[in-house]
Formats: sequence, structure tokens, C-alpha cells
Amino acid sequence: MFFTTVLNYFQRDFPDFSAAEFIKHRRASAFNIEKCSPYEVIGVTGRSGSGKGYVSALLSEYCSLAHFDADEVYKKMLRSDCEMSRKVKETFPDFVRNGEIDRKMLGKLVFSDKNAKLLLEKITHPFVKIEAERFIAENRGAIIDAPLLFEGK
Repeated sequence: MFFTTVLNYFQRDFPDFSAAEFIKHRRASAFNIEKCSPYEVIGVTGRSGSGKGYVSALLSEYCSLAHFDADEVYKKMLRSDCEMSRKVKETFPDFVRNGEIDRKMLGKLVFSDKNAKLLLEKITHPFVKIEAERFIAENRGAIIDAPLLFEGK
């Protein structure tokens, strides 16, 4: 959170700096920025709204690594007709509208019922992990932006 706040203030005060110049200027002590290699995998995690995407984009630009956004991959998979989506539909049939998962309604359930949340995560995390591993292999490294990076194992 501190790093993101610093980024926001810095970019407000120095709008002509690129993300790479910003990171070089700050020497981002939380990250070993100066030693990024094309085979690195850097994880960025945090709660919703904490600036994961912003920091991931900056690191991606500076380190020349592809950016994997776990939330976006998860949303795309839920909208598609893949195995993960089918399993979620089978497990939570009351949250399917016109053949699509109603994410808003499912979200209300999982944020009010710990068991439902754990069940949803048990279904979805392995699929998102497979996509992340594929992405890393294809890109020979990546910035991984995931709210549950450690919890999702």
C-alpha cells in the first residue's frame, strides 16, 4: 500500500516521468528492480483497490515482463464455456441466469457465506493456476497480479 501511495504522489508531482523512470528514480526497495531478468516471476498481491494492477503495470513496463491479471482471467473463464465455468454452474445452479453465471449474485453469496466462498475457491483456483503456469511458460516469466496469490497456492 505504501509503495502504491508513493507512486500516486510521484506521478501527480512528476507527470512527465514514465513508469520506468519512476521506478528507477525510487529504486523501489520492496522489489529487486535492478535485477529483473526475462525469466523472472514477480507476484503482486493485495486486497481489492490496493493498487495491484497499477503496480503490476509499472513493473511489467520496467522489467519487460508480460502481465498476468488473475481477476481478468477468472472473469473471462466464468463467461466462457470451459470446464471451470461448467463446474461453477453445476455447484451453484441458483446463480445461473440465461445460461450465464450471475457474478453479482454469486459474489453476494460468497462474501456472506464462508463455506460457499471456500467451495468456489476450491473449484476455481486450480483452473486459474493452470492458466498462470501456461502464461508464465509461454512468456518465459511474468508479473502475476492476484488478490489471493498465496491463498490460492
